[in-house]
Amino acid sequence: MSYFRIQGRSGLAGTFRPSGNKNAALPILAGCLLTDQPVRLSNVPDIVDVRTMAELLASLGVEVRWEGSNELAVHARELTEHRVDEQLASRIRASVLLAGPLLARLGEIELPPPGGDVIGRRRLDTHFLALQSLGAEIESNGSYYLRSKGLGGVELFLDEPSVTGTENAILAAVTAEGTTRFRNAAAFAAYVGVVPATRLSGLHRPTRARISSIGNARLRKALWMPVLSSVRHNPWLRDYYQRLRERGKYPKVALTAAMRKLVTAIYSVAKHRRPFTNPPPNHTSPRHPPPT
Repeated sequence: MSYFRIQGRSGLAGTFRPSGNKNAALPILAGCLLTDQPVRLSNVPDIVDVRTMAELLASLGVEVRWEGSNELAVHARELTEHRVDEQLASRIRASVLLAGPLLARLGEIELPPPGGDVIGRRRLDTHFLALQSLGAEIESNGSYYLRSKGLGGVELFLDEPSVTGTENAILAAVTAEGTTRFRNAAAFAAYVGVVPATRLSGLHRPTRARISSIGNARLRKALWMPVLSSVRHNPWLRDYYQRLRERGKYPKVALTAAMRKLVTAIYSVAKHRRPFTNPPPNHTSPRHPPPT
């Protein structure tokens, strides 16, 4: 029988380049449909799902080519098709991510049921309810037909914090007239890729759709109260908060940074099972007292 043998207690050294994240690459590829300008993506994982998504884009009239082992050039200069290829869509779950961008760009899309792994209940309600709230009309008859005469910004409360549902709504909302604020959205690292990608496309402008309040509201509130208490009564966190304020950081930004410090400290206490000790403060006599 084959096995791995791991010898611990030895130092690690060297450098490596982490592979790109598939769950970031797929929605970013879908987001390339939002602009008619060329897009070049680097560190793209060369895997089956990504290649299938590239084929889906090509079937819609997008110029897609690999340049090197992990670079993709995408140019959606002109979209020639609003119907998503059924055979390709049946291969990956991420084909549903084409709904938001195509609806925003063309005003209509015919989407066959997406495929992908069967890992429990994976309903599409969150996607369609979000797009419907933004102004889409939806019909279902084997496939899903979505149309819109123009999307508009709304206060959007997702019925569940679905990752792809949130991504789909973001990709549609960046072209909507007005402000879209998300509630009960899924907090996921891939948004670091999705939101800047839409902004760089030229479609994320202050006068149009804005994304706000991504994350679980209950979790934010649960963390907010301890950090408010900590910056008032814990010398280490109070000093850290005050130093950030002296550097010109806004109160909420400084509190968020203190929250991260607090969560890290709690994790360290739980992991190493030792009592928490305050690091010595770097300076005293603050100019900005903690919020009351």
